[in-house]
Amino acid sequence: MNELLSKARRWLAAAWQPVKCNFTFFFFMYLLGFACIMVINGYGRHVAVFELFTDLYVLCLLFYLLPARVAAWGRGITYVLSYLLALVDMFCFCKFGSPISFNLLQACVQTNPREAAEALGTYVTLDAFASPLILVPVIMALNIICVKFKLRLRFAARLKDWHLGLACFAAIALSLKAEITDKAYYYHNFIAADNSLDLQYNIDKPHEAGFYIAAYRLVHAAKCLAVVNKEIRDMEKRAGKTKPQGCTFRSDNIVLIIGEATTRHRLHLYGYPKANTPRQDALAAGGLLVPFTDVVAPHNQTSEVFKTALSTYAYGNEGAWNEYPLFTELMKNAGYNVTFITNQFVKTINDDIFNFSGDTFVNNEGLSRAQFSHRNTGLHRYDEGLLADYDSLKAYNTEHNLVIFHLLGCHTAYEDRYPEKFDVFKEADYDRPDLDADGMKNNAAYDNAVLYNDYVVTEIIKRFDDEDAIIVYMPDHGEMAFVGSSTCGRTLAVNTQNEVYQQFDIPFWIYMTPKYRKSHPDICAQIETAKSKPFMTDCADQLILYLAGVRTPFYSDKYNVLSPAYDARRKRMIMGQIDYDGFMRGYRP
Repeated sequence: MNELLSKARRWLAAAWQPVKCNFTFFFFMYLLGFACIMVINGYGRHVAVFELFTDLYVLCLLFYLLPARVAAWGRGITYVLSYLLALVDMFCFCKFGSPISFNLLQACVQTNPREAAEALGTYVTLDAFASPLILVPVIMALNIICVKFKLRLRFAARLKDWHLGLACFAAIALSLKAEITDKAYYYHNFIAADNSLDLQYNIDKPHEAGFYIAAYRLVHAAKCLAVVNKEIRDMEKRAGKTKPQGCTFRSDNIVLIIGEATTRHRLHLYGYPKANTPRQDALAAGGLLVPFTDVVAPHNQTSEVFKTALSTYAYGNEGAWNEYPLFTELMKNAGYNVTFITNQFVKTINDDIFNFSGDTFVNNEGLSRAQFSHRNTGLHRYDEGLLADYDSLKAYNTEHNLVIFHLLGCHTAYEDRYPEKFDVFKEADYDRPDLDADGMKNNAAYDNAVLYNDYVVTEIIKRFDDEDAIIVYMPDHGEMAFVGSSTCGRTLAVNTQNEVYQQFDIPFWIYMTPKYRKSHPDICAQIETAKSKPFMTDCADQLILYLAGVRTPFYSDKYNVLSPAYDARRKRMIMGQIDYDGFMRGYRP
């Protein structure tokens, strides 16, 4: 028994040697990583500190096994890269509210030397160090002093090596589950993903601490940049070359209103008890506005919806979304004047990392020029600012026009989506004992955002009411909005029927002006027939192409909800993975 214990102690003592022989390196790298985790990471901190220990232990083991000279070079390179990345990561977080991300990396890549110098002069100031950023140079200075003067850090001098080896095993054991989960997560995001949709799906895969240090964030940002750049380059090569076979100009004026974060289960138009859509209700009662009752979004994120809605790609098609032309490009090449008016897609360096490709292909100069004849150039606090943008661009309208409005709609934070005069619904109007104070506030604010959105979309309608025009309204996706739950916002992963019910069930309606109804009785009849058919908005482009009369191999009747040949049995695969109708069968909130 004593011999067994002695052998175990020797093994444990041996386990401590990689750290013991690289202790200064291990200590300061762990201290640097710990400081960054505590400041930057809002998610998985308790797991990340153990993963950091294990990752550094593996690195020290590598240096322990390498020849001394090679190990010294390895430590030196790791020091330089770690402190440099930590400085950049912490600086970006403290200055812009975002650590290293795709958008930050893209901004750096697209910046010329003059712009870079001006940015450094503007942002890199002494007051920047009056923040947690100061931790990085302080740790680095202490590290340099210890290495320069060969100061030995004495750690737990009274403990024996096997005690410390046991502590190493304990720390590694505590991180084991997270290590396995996160390293599989890295594989899916760093290696397996080869297109932006894969990256979007994979970011939602199970993980513990995720990209918990700057190095992992940089690798992921670089992967995203490489994938998106490849997709954009491929699209740029085809831009302007895809010509329609002809166009009948079935509709002179087509308007597409893309809303934001609106679940149909919070609209009075669809049976919700609060009267938050009075204007749409009146139009529907008059027969001019036709609500569709079974429409779902393909994703719960704007960028992914834009890719599938603007591209002629439909789920089930072969190839990737970017291998198909954009319907806006086809419309422009067919002879339509295409105007894009958005209150969202203006590039900023602190955009959400997961919105990394939707606005990229819209804002890319070459692709924007290929798709759009005219665009607005600024954002507005409230969506009604887009009305003035359209009024200023209306002078460019021709005989045949496609106008796309892209709203902020009901995007969080809800209380910021509407002016004070639309603050109609109050917390006292609701009997929701399941909600806390913030929940009650957000619940009322969501109805006010819907009420304001009701005003905006009907003001858009008024601008076309005297014309021969058809208007299609669809939000990009829904929202967790306290329907059968006590939560709001969105979930990256979708695990329950209620999450699907709120985030993917969207309002969808078609409005026909009096002139349009008179000149297109056939389309009016088709809309009435189609309004209860199951539909997913990845095929919204097919509907628009039909309304325009564009002839192209990228149009198919089976995807056009107004066509008698429409395939109503097509599986609606939300997020490209979940059969909506099968998953939701039998659900009642």
